[in-house]
Amino acid sequence: MSIRRLVPIVLVLMLAVSITLADPPVLRFAGAVFGRENINPVPRPFSNRTFVSTDTTIYFEVIVPDTSPNVAADTITATLTPQGGEPIPMLNAGQSFAAGFSGELYHNIDRSADKGEAVYLVPDDPLLFSTTYTVTVYAETTTGEPINPAQDSFSFTTRAEIIDPSISWSVDLQGPTVSWHGWFHSGILKPNFNTSRVFDQLDSYDLMDTVTAINPDAFSLQRDWPLTGDFWMNGVFDGQPNVVREQETRQITQVQTLASNTVLTVTDLEEGPLYGIPPDRPLSSDYHPGDLVTVTDASHYESAEVLSVDDNARTVTVSRLTSSIWYCSYSGSHPPDDPDTPDNFTRPLCYLRKLDPIGTPRYYWARVNDEWDIVHGQHGRRLQVNWSQTPCDLASDPTPTQLGGGGAKSPPKDLLQWHEFSREITLHLIDRYGPATLDFYWSVGNEHNFSTFWTGTKNDFYAMYDVTINAVLTAFEDRGLDASRVIVGGLEAAGLGGVGWTRDALYHMSPTAQKPGGGIEEKNYVCTDPRFADKLSARVSAICSANDNEGSPIDFVSIHEYEHSDLAVSDMHKVRDDSLSIDPAFFDELSVCSFESTADWIPREDPAAQSIHLGGGYLTTWAADWMQRLVARAESDARYARHESVLTVWPFDYNRQGISAWTGLMRVDEDGDGTQDRISTIRKDIFNYAELLAHMSRELDALPAQTVEGIRLAGVRSLRDDKHSILVYAHDKYDNDSRELTPFDVTLSLTGIPWQNSTVRRWRIDRDHSSPYRAFLALPKRDLFAPAELTQLEAEDELIEDVAPQTYATTNGLLEITVPLVVNGVTFVELGERDLDGDGFTDSNDNCPAVFNEAQTDDDEDLRGLACDCDDTNSAVWAAPGEVGALLVEINDVGETIVSWNSQAEVAGPETLYDLVGGSLSALIGSGDFAAATCVANGVGQAPFVDPRPDPAMADGDYTLVRADNSCGTGTFGSSSLVPDPRRGLEDGGASPPDPDPCP
Repeated sequence: MSIRRLVPIVLVLMLAVSITLADPPVLRFAGAVFGRENINPVPRPFSNRTFVSTDTTIYFEVIVPDTSPNVAADTITATLTPQGGEPIPMLNAGQSFAAGFSGELYHNIDRSADKGEAVYLVPDDPLLFSTTYTVTVYAETTTGEPINPAQDSFSFTTRAEIIDPSISWSVDLQGPTVSWHGWFHSGILKPNFNTSRVFDQLDSYDLMDTVTAINPDAFSLQRDWPLTGDFWMNGVFDGQPNVVREQETRQITQVQTLASNTVLTVTDLEEGPLYGIPPDRPLSSDYHPGDLVTVTDASHYESAEVLSVDDNARTVTVSRLTSSIWYCSYSGSHPPDDPDTPDNFTRPLCYLRKLDPIGTPRYYWARVNDEWDIVHGQHGRRLQVNWSQTPCDLASDPTPTQLGGGGAKSPPKDLLQWHEFSREITLHLIDRYGPATLDFYWSVGNEHNFSTFWTGTKNDFYAMYDVTINAVLTAFEDRGLDASRVIVGGLEAAGLGGVGWTRDALYHMSPTAQKPGGGIEEKNYVCTDPRFADKLSARVSAICSANDNEGSPIDFVSIHEYEHSDLAVSDMHKVRDDSLSIDPAFFDELSVCSFESTADWIPREDPAAQSIHLGGGYLTTWAADWMQRLVARAESDARYARHESVLTVWPFDYNRQGISAWTGLMRVDEDGDGTQDRISTIRKDIFNYAELLAHMSRELDALPAQTVEGIRLAGVRSLRDDKHSILVYAHDKYDNDSRELTPFDVTLSLTGIPWQNSTVRRWRIDRDHSSPYRAFLALPKRDLFAPAELTQLEAEDELIEDVAPQTYATTNGLLEITVPLVVNGVTFVELGERDLDGDGFTDSNDNCPAVFNEAQTDDDEDLRGLACDCDDTNSAVWAAPGEVGALLVEINDVGETIVSWNSQAEVAGPETLYDLVGGSLSALIGSGDFAAATCVANGVGQAPFVDPRPDPAMADGDYTLVRADNSCGTGTFGSSSLVPDPRRGLEDGGASPPDPDPCP
């Protein structure tokens, strides 16, 4: 090729660069990741979306490539055009909102390779129903390049008007339920390990304990990640546990590459004393000619062969390294110590490590103990013990996951060493926490289907899994605990693409199923590697012996979900479907869990995205929809009723940022001096939702879903002996700003109520009930707040009943109640038997239903409490008798006079006796009183009674009166309207004769 021909090529390349630098602005369209819908799309409402609320807000971003001039904020305009109508201005040039609109503008946003401006618009009035709208945007760069007209607009269609917002369900409280194994969002994933104190979480933990006291399932589980991470993780926190180092590892201070070799000047590890590694150890005792080693800094590594060692010079000469740049020290490599975290560690420096032969692990437990003594020791939570990152000293590629730290993402360099490392962790936890560890989850993996976390193959992961699980089980056996109870599993796959990866792993775990087409290792690595011949656990040995060395123990798999609830549950169902199609016998009791989940864990500029985590109600109904979908599927197949999940928590949601967390943290300046004095911990709506779930049992039944204009309405009921709970919700998956205002009336037609009188309690969680949402929005975004500014916020974060409890008489077990429900809101109804006296014991369970007696003392054990038992030393008497009723005199077949009456044994006690008095009718009529009455019988038992008196004279008759008597008192012979009542004399002799009492 001639020089003459090269010139135009260069010009063309220069022209191409010129075009790139002048790229016009465009609207950013980000509606999906790997084909899955974003919960927080851009723009919003996303292009061509239907069933959009007429109360929606609007958000869009105008971007250019990083190489282009910036978008000029003053040039951005936006109009809203209804189909067939005229454009309506929303944003005018000069950053001015048009009449009828308000909002916010966000400048200099960073979108990886793009940059730009963002706009949030709030219409003053609702949009029209059933109307397609087009948002058209204009903008220029600072150099005058106009927006690309092909990418300057998006459209959406509003929902139809909901004319009749009435929903009803018929609910049989005696209907079938499914017994659940596990619970829903029962705890925390904290993706930063030793940070409970660093990020002010201790008050949150105390609040969680108050809910756990109601139901031990609530807030009962915690996963702190990554247990096996090294060094600092990033610039936000230093929570890495740094569990292990090899004692042979040295820090490299200088790398000198010569023509044929590289000379490494080394020194002891700075943190060596924390591991008990003796200082100033000779290099020659650790490194020998012919050894293979690795040289690694924060970004890359090389392997090399040791050529020579000089103890005096503290150098190791290795085969020539190809890289010419090694970062042995750099600005920021030694972050300051944090007093809330034990000890201090550097960010990754440059290290010399053993590769073959391997080195000698030494352990450091201070950070693990510090965190989990709080989480488990003080708060009693089950732990999810998770092997995920490979500690750098034990890794085949010891490069940390990121420049700021973390373990490696490569397979272990030696599986036998990894086995002993896993055993040491397990033994340490068993020795520290005892038999409680039998209830922990022992998990292997963290999104190893992503290259972000794993550079090995699938088979490399299966090997690590097999070895780790065997190590865990042998540790329990060695400590004499029942290893058959240990809950092992993991995979911890990312939901995006994790289903297929998990399916292959299940084929490896199955002792009988073979993956069609092969491609994976089917044998258990521990069972086929002779180095483990004397290290097999009983559980692994039994599986391998019976199945030609195939199969591996697995009790649960976990798949991480950060998306719409329907997609998340679909993933979990697919995993369960796969397990049952692969090996239904082996996987019969497999639990499909999600030990990472939330609607969206990354903060966004869009206030609607922040609303999700500030209490607008979206996250609560997202979680409720998650629960209902799982329960509904399990009702047709109980093998799907095995699931537990936790909420992903970034524990630093300070000052109403709107980040995924159970609680919000507000920095308080008590004395006005401009410094923080304390943290105020605020319960979010999702926290109050967890408390509502704590009132439910594991016996569950799904209310069938109904859809109204894209809004999903459904619910779940739970059954327990003393309470029935019904949770109903309305979830609009596209209204993450929770703007829809249509209220629903929900009618619950209840049958099968087992009590005569029922009390109904009701709670609501939405943007205006049991949520700090409105109070959050009323606060500005800043660093510190005065106590008075937080008064309303602190008052509105509690779970509060929205009406007083209501009592209903239940007829034939039927009751119909109507409750309110808003979109992205939950209404919770609890139905129980009435507690008439309010002492905490329902009527049928109260030994004094009408008398307050919370102690329920009953000394004579007659089921009548001291508060309403007149003689609590006698189990046959508990009340003074009343008037005897239903007195009847009859002549039987043999001519005897039989007297009968209603017994008072039930109301007064079986030792109640009866006095009978009587006389002639002629004497009664003549005197007008009972002066002539005589005692017919005294202290007789229960009716009937044979009257011993002779028959009365002709034209006369006899009368009989009966009264009851026991140790608590004497009843009456009855009463009349006469004054004075002549019968009183039969009892006290004071009002009328006779005197004395004829039957004393």
